[in-house]
Amino acid sequence: MAKIAHIVLLGWTAAATEAQKQACADALAALVGRIPGLVSYSGGSQMSPEPAGSGIDFGFTMIFTDAAARDAYLPHPEHQRVIREAIAPILRTVQVLDYALAD
Repeated sequence: MAKIAHIVLLGWTAAATEAQKQACADALAALVGRIPGLVSYSGGSQMSPEPAGSGIDFGFTMIFTDAAARDAYLPHPEHQRVIREAIAPILRTVQVLDYALAD
């Protein structure tokens, strides 16, 4: 089975504070070790000079052991708590892309 890369691109509201943005990043990183099959997290603020990045403020990638682990993560209570408490209050837009990693 192939590992799955779960890439999420977020756009924050104009009212989002630096503390809220950092709390979001911290909460996402803390999911590693709490959700079975979640291998790693990497994320950061937008820094591309390309116009295609317009409207995206933050992105992250999570690597899962396989598609089943990713599927279990989506409704997982800890993931849903992070969405509800950290992401949703400052979210303007979101894009998601998942793909299988080559072995």
